[in-house]
Order: sequence, then structure tokens, then C-alpha cells
Amino acid sequence: MNKIWQDFTGGMNHLAVKSLLQPGEYHLLINGRVRKHVVENVRKPREMVGPVAEKYQCIIAIDNLLVLVADGYVYTKDCAEATSAFVKNSDIRLDPGVDVIYGEVVPASNINYKRNVDSAVKIDPEVEYRGKLLNSPVGIVLQDGVSQPIIVTPDGNVRVTQNFNQWSTENNREYVPIGKQMRWDGNTLFIVGDKKCFRSVSGRPLDFCIAVTKAGKKVEPEEDGGADALSVGNVGNDITCVASLNNQTRDVFISTRRGSIALSPSDLYFFGEPYYNVRTLVTGALNQNSFINILGDNVFVDIAGIKSFNAVESTLQASKYAEFNYAVSDMFVKQSDPAAISFNTYAYFYIDTIYGKGILVYDQITESFISFDQFDELTGLKQFAVCDSLVDQSLVYITNNKIYEYEVGTKAAVELDVGQLETPDAGKEIVPTHLFVTFDAEETGEVTVNLDTNGSLASTFSHTTDSTGIVVVPFGLHLKKRRGTNIGIRLSWNFAATLKSVQLSYDLDKTVVPLNP
Repeated sequence: MNKIWQDFTGGMNHLAVKSLLQPGEYHLLINGRVRKHVVENVRKPREMVGPVAEKYQCIIAIDNLLVLVADGYVYTKDCAEATSAFVKNSDIRLDPGVDVIYGEVVPASNINYKRNVDSAVKIDPEVEYRGKLLNSPVGIVLQDGVSQPIIVTPDGNVRVTQNFNQWSTENNREYVPIGKQMRWDGNTLFIVGDKKCFRSVSGRPLDFCIAVTKAGKKVEPEEDGGADALSVGNVGNDITCVASLNNQTRDVFISTRRGSIALSPSDLYFFGEPYYNVRTLVTGALNQNSFINILGDNVFVDIAGIKSFNAVESTLQASKYAEFNYAVSDMFVKQSDPAAISFNTYAYFYIDTIYGKGILVYDQITESFISFDQFDELTGLKQFAVCDSLVDQSLVYITNNKIYEYEVGTKAAVELDVGQLETPDAGKEIVPTHLFVTFDAEETGEVTVNLDTNGSLASTFSHTTDSTGIVVVPFGLHLKKRRGTNIGIRLSWNFAATLKSVQLSYDLDKTVVPLNP
């Protein structure tokens, strides 16, 4: 009799009983990818040459310009140039002592008219637009929570943004408050202040002077007319994340470690800008770098693991995480410093698990978790970024003082737990006779098989291959102690090869033989 595993497109199902996995599912895959029904090695991270610094604080990209903040200084690299290096662009410096500097890409302003509001009538005032303004630039806004924020434009230019006192009526309507986390929602830039969020003028990401007069002048002092004039989301605790939900109204998600709120634009206007209806949500994202959008859904990491709100179909009153992470939910432990990103057709979650820290990989085509990547180079991962190159995009990440490009190094060793075969007859034990592992190999190397009987390790076998191409690796298993009501197969290989199939040959025997006769 034979049991054959040759389709692995069902993804990881770590929660289910190993003997009850559905066709195509497997228990665990480490450092692999599954496409076209087979298992392939993933490539290791490769260290890039970055600036020498004590602390890397931010990595973010705008088109082909990769921006790294290290010890408070801004360095840029043109990813479209294969030989380019990181260049320090300016002596302008943010706080070198903070662990994280926050960045957000903002477009040029699209409402470029002088805005005049009767600020004496705060609620639903008449708004007039008079005279053309120069648009504000495309760029990356960088914040450290201490200094006046800076902006980096796509040509690599770095400058300090204007504060409230520098804002003026004519072509100088720029004022960006000091803050931390930011999110551009397509119309408004939100900046986290002290336990609340500031919002920009609609269509003008670098203009937070919302309270203006009929003559278009700012309302002074800053306490009355600055960014706090229309702050939102005062949640009473430190805000960990601000994001846009993927629903029709692009609701704003403001989170603390333990809870969050969603803000929907209301029919009520203050200073000519919409105010918000507030809904309380049941959980919160741990940090700004752990919130991403996947297939129309909003996914983030909270203190217990990966959670999902289906913002398109749900009212967001309850977390819909069970449908998303059910198959891997028993891998999660208490989370500390997660990071996440969507890249190509995968989503990557750097999280804490029962196997330690690593990257849990979600395949957006098969809609399943497929691998747990674990490398020494991932230790201390802080943030991901995606940058355009000459012909493709690259996924990079930073640790405390190193920068890596992901999935471009040498091919990694792979571990796969295919699950268990349970006896079809309760009165008979499975007696394994042979195991055949078929590869399409680029290299030669060692294959190791762990054979489990009744949930315990019975034997370990190793075989070193001596050829490439289609290779069938045989293992003889016919010993008395290797038998049981269920048989599990765990295998690993340390060379570049695609796993095509695993075949277990076995007999059934009524005789019960102890594991340790």
C-alpha cells in the first residue's frame, strides 16, 4: 500500500490534527515556497552595504529612491542604479537617540487655491477659494516626535518643513506639526500627536493650518489656530498606529496596544473640514509597521497574533481574524515588536511564535499561509520597505544597524512536516517498508528524514545525493519498532532542489509490537 504526497498548494495547517489534514495541506514548512504544486527553497537574505551607524531608525522608499535614516541623518540610494551606494544628502539631522523615526510618502497637493473660512462660525462655515497657489511637493515626510519634521523629495533633496509661525497667507501655506506616526489616506495626512491625531487641510498634505479667517489669514495663537484646532481620535492612551481602512469611505483607524477606533467622515464640518463619527473596535495594532492591506482586507498584528478586519463587508464591530489565521493560530505567542509588508503576491509578518521569531509568509494567490522563514539575519528586524529597481522591485529590511535585501541570497535549507498517515483499520498497525523522496535537484546534498510513530520520534535517516536533475532518494524502513497506528514524516534537505513528491510504502499488521521491544 502507498501514501503519496505530491500536491502542497493547500498551505500550512498547523492547527489541525496531523492525520486529518486536507489534500494539499501540510503541518509546517520552514524556509520554503509552494507554487505549481511543489516545494522550493527560499533564498536567504543578503546584507547590503549601508552607512556605518549605531542605530538605523527608518527605511522607506519613493519609487526608485530608497531612504534610510541612521543616527538621525538621511541617506539615499538609487535602486535603479545597480552600483549605487547610500549617500548622505544633508547635514540636517533628526533626533539620533530615538529608536524609530516615522516616514510617510505624500503626493503633491491637489487643491491649490487660497482657502478663506469664517472662523467665527466654527460649525458648517462658508468656505471660499480665491487665487491660485503653488502646489506642495511630492516627498517623504520624516518625524521623530521631537524635532520639526523634514521632507525628502524624489531627487534626494532634504529640507526642514515649516512650523506654524512660518505659515503665511500667500504662496507659503505650509505648516507641519511635530508628531510621530503618519498616514496619507488619499485626501488627508494624519499625524499622531500626544494621544490624538492631527489632520491636514483636505488635498494639502503639508498644510495643517485649518483655522483661517475670511481674509485667509491664520487664527493665532497656535493653541487656537494650529493643528490642534481640529485634532481627532483622542483615545487617552499612547497611539501605536494610524492607518486607512480599505472600505468605501476610507475610514481612519487609530489604535493603541489594547484597543482602537474607526473614524468615518460625518456631515458635520468644522472650519470647512469634515469631522468624524467614531466607532470603538475590539483590538489594536502594536505598531505602525504591523498594519497592511491584503486582498481588500485590513490585517495587523496585535498582542496575541495576526488579526484581520474585513472592512469591505464587515461593520468592523468584531474582529474577523478566525477566518484569516485559523490554520496557524496555535503558532502565536505574545507579540513584542512585529513588522509586516505586502510584496508582489505575498505578505510577510515578522512575529513571535512557538518556534521563535521569524517571518510567517502568506500567499495572496492561494490565500493561505505557506511558510515560516527563520534566519539568523532576521534577528532584530525593525521595518520593511519596497523599492523599484531597473527591472523589478526589491524587498529590503533593517535591523538595529544593518540593512538586508530579502530572498536574493543563496538557497536555504528547507524543513517540511507533511503530516501523518493514520491506520485505515483500527485493529491494525501501519508497518512502513520504504520511503521514496523525489527531487528535481540543482545541486547535491543531504536529505534527512524523521519517522514518527504514534506521535514520537522512532528513527532518523540520512542520505547524501550524488546527482542532479530528477533524483529519487530511497529509504528502507522495515524494522519492527517502526510501526504504529499513525506514521508521521518530517524531512529536510540542505541543497538547492525542488521537492516533487513523498511516497510512503507500508503494510498493515494486526500484531501489536511495542516501540521498545
